Amino acid sequence: MTEIQRIDNNTNGEIPGGDKTIFRVSGIANPLEALNNCKAVVRALILHPGLSPDDSDWKKIFPAVYVKFLSALDEDDYNYDDLLYPIDSVVEDFQDADLRQWRWYSSKLNNDGFEIYFEGWCSFRNCWLIHAQNIPYSKMEVYTDKEQNTATPKVLKDATLKRQ
Repeated sequence: MTEIQRIDNNTNGEIPGGDKTIFRVSGIANPLEALNNCKAVVRALILHPGLSPDDSDWKKIFPAVYVKFLSALDEDDYNYDDLLYPIDSVVEDFQDADLRQWRWYSSKLNNDGFEIYFEGWCSFRNCWLIHAQNIPYSKMEVYTDKEQNTATPKVLKDATLKRQ
């Protein structure tokens, strides 16, 4: 099964064998919309591997919520928040095989959140996938087999809180 097929079909929290990373989100108003936005971004990144990171077409390809949020940030916001990046940096990281040691495996919708299961190690750096929808870090937990723990990135500076 391809990664896109898993994005579309593995929606019951199927657990990959071997190393895995789980992003858990809870306490948000529109979990289905947020999960679908995450899927749309990863799908877009997979489907446009040759598009340059600084191509303005990414602003048409990514869901509007990402473009709106990331475009509203200024240099101070990016300096304040440890895990937010402009679109070109996000694309560049995704296209870098050394940084992308993960593949989307499955997802699971909950009443007030969702879970995404990644095959391989997906670092905190990839929390932007959720955070760039204006979802605070306090709503997230990340579990990795590699680190064998669960952590909420509470210690990080959060531009979503700075803007409230």
